[in-house]
Amino acid sequence: MRTVAILLSLVFSVSLFASTGETRSFRFDGSQRSNTLTLEGTRTHTEYRYEQRARTCYRQVLVGYRNVCRRVRTGSRCTTRNGQRVCTPVYTRRCTRRPVYRSEPYTCYETVRVPYEVFDYYTQANVNFTFAPTPAGINANEQLKVRLNGDDLSTSVNSSGKLILLYDRQETAYMDNGTKFINVQYFIEFVDLEKALAPLRGGIQLAEVKEDALIFNAGEIPQDMSYKFKLNIQKNRFLLSDPVLFSGDLNQGDLEISNMNGRSEVKVNLANLGVKLGKGRYKMSFRTEVNLPMDRILNSRDIPALKYDVNKKLKVKRNGEVRIRAIK
Repeated sequence: MRTVAILLSLVFSVSLFASTGETRSFRFDGSQRSNTLTLEGTRTHTEYRYEQRARTCYRQVLVGYRNVCRRVRTGSRCTTRNGQRVCTPVYTRRCTRRPVYRSEPYTCYETVRVPYEVFDYYTQANVNFTFAPTPAGINANEQLKVRLNGDDLSTSVNSSGKLILLYDRQETAYMDNGTKFINVQYFIEFVDLEKALAPLRGGIQLAEVKEDALIFNAGEIPQDMSYKFKLNIQKNRFLLSDPVLFSGDLNQGDLEISNMNGRSEVKVNLANLGVKLGKGRYKMSFRTEVNLPMDRILNSRDIPALKYDVNKKLKVKRNGEVRIRAIK
């Protein structure tokens, strides 16, 4: 049986031209393993009808005439003075009758397209959350909000800024006696945000360039977390097109990562990529990115970028000396 609130919401939806629904929220503090929310709403759609509506129009009505006069040049009068001919213009006053109008209002009609809302069906969403354990030492404080609008269900998070919330979602729906039932299951696991960002904190620096290697300094890279590394390097040639020496993801065999004193050294083995930096100028970009499915991060709007780019110009001299400049 529908509640009075749902019936009222239907009335308001017709007047406001929108489907309706509820919003519910709860706070996750790490102690829960599951939570279930039930939301109700109505689904409507907009249709149009055409109506004749009266409005005021105006027309011009003749009310009389008036004389309009002006001086018109009709010729010249000439005389001879001291042997010189002098002429002056001759003007004549001419008048014409011109009509005088006034605006007169009258009722006219126009056809207008009027939208109206048509009720389709009731909706009920049953949303179940299942939570994995949170990382040790982190006090979770996440506000999860679920909004139902018609049969459109959305979920958002007001995050504590300590965790990355990764989710899988499964949804089924069916109609029964004029109500659409939507069953949604969220499976949520957590990633320590500070730990994930550790390699990116303070920036990543290109520390050394060799003929067969690039060496970067970064924050400490946790061994139990996954990162993606991408490299693009091309040689600059003034009169010809710039050939791309390598562009793409780096595999584990292309890298050597060592940790020491809270920092990490990342060595890119150019020889494995078929690249050798001889004398010349180069452009290089190197990206370090937390290896997570970005489209499955529930609180993506509340966390900083999970990647860091290094863009440099390299000038390698004949003796192997390298000048490193930033790309502006």
